[in-house]
Amino acid sequence: MKVADFIPFLIAFGTLSTALSLFIASLALGSAVIFFSFTSTADIAAFPALMLILGAYGLLTSPIDNAVSRWRENMADDYALQSTGKHEAFASAFTRLANQNLGEIDPEAWVVFMFYSHPPLGERIAKRTGLIIHVEDEDSKVDLPPETESTLFRIAQELLTNITKHAKATEVSIRLYSMDGKVQFVITDNGVGFDPAAFNQTGEPRWGLLNVRERAEAVDGILTIASRPGEGTRIVIEVKK
Repeated sequence: MKVADFIPFLIAFGTLSTALSLFIASLALGSAVIFFSFTSTADIAAFPALMLILGAYGLLTSPIDNAVSRWRENMADDYALQSTGKHEAFASAFTRLANQNLGEIDPEAWVVFMFYSHPPLGERIAKRTGLIIHVEDEDSKVDLPPETESTLFRIAQELLTNITKHAKATEVSIRLYSMDGKVQFVITDNGVGFDPAAFNQTGEPRWGLLNVRERAEAVDGILTIASRPGEGTRIVIEVKK
């Protein structure tokens, strides 16, 4: 479907959806009038029933509306990439968006089905880079100072950007968990890896990891890098609660 075809399609879809909702609401309200002995559909006492009916209809049909919205945005993404050819910039922009909005990169499938009118950020990044992102929050009650939380998200942004550009990875795992009064933020990829000894040497920074170390140290964090050529990379940032 061409970009210009979206407008009449969405108008037709919205019109059909609205007409169908009003028709079903009319039938359901008629049944409610009989069941609750209202005087007529115009009875003010029937107004709460009408609201409940419309609310139930919206709850049942919102996944369909959301699916149409996600499909439309995916097509818009494809068009943007075909027009510009800037895949890395596209992925980097969505990584930055996730960081700035503290957005969930890899939500549960049922959450996407019920509530997401936009494609998940991880899915959009993966579609453009081939990078599958898994997010595991083992302790949802981790409470960090705002500065530390913001720093960790910015570190995640920088690492994901570096992985996309340099690691040639197909999968990334992001984990956050607490233990012994500390919080560990772990990012693992299955990319080409490298020799950490080269990173510790003075000279040209390796994939922006020096920036990551500086950010971690700014919040009294400890950065640990485990990697071997051909065996991927595991980066751990440990901070105090």
